[in-house]
Amino acid sequence: MPIWDFLYERSVGCVGILKEWLMRTCVRAIKHGAATLSREHLEKTALSISQCEKILAESREGETRLNDQEDARMRFRTLLGIESQMRGSSGPEGVVSRSVQIPNFPQNRIRYRSGSSLISCTLVQFWRC
Repeated sequence: MPIWDFLYERSVGCVGILKEWLMRTCVRAIKHGAATLSREHLEKTALSISQCEKILAESREGETRLNDQEDARMRFRTLLGIESQMRGSSGPEGVVSRSVQIPNFPQNRIRYRSGSSLISCTLVQFWRC
């Protein structure tokens, strides 16, 4: 198996895990007086297959939960009738301007300072800023 394949496999494709693993490997190599890292050092400090499987399962579960939450949020916002109005229009320099109209919501305007400019907007717009 090529070394890059082994590194990818045992880091589960996660750069944070790879970094920690390489740090453990460096410490081991230094303790053993090695001038370079060897495949043996990597193998001795690698996460086990079962640890990698657990990390992969947990990350997939987390991603699924995030996607489910976003899907549920989008369905809920559609039921409220505000999702179609949230499609922002792009302003200068890629700034997205969003305005949400909620039925029976007071449209009192508020003013606040952002940097050097005074901004006036509705409470709903302010909440989105």
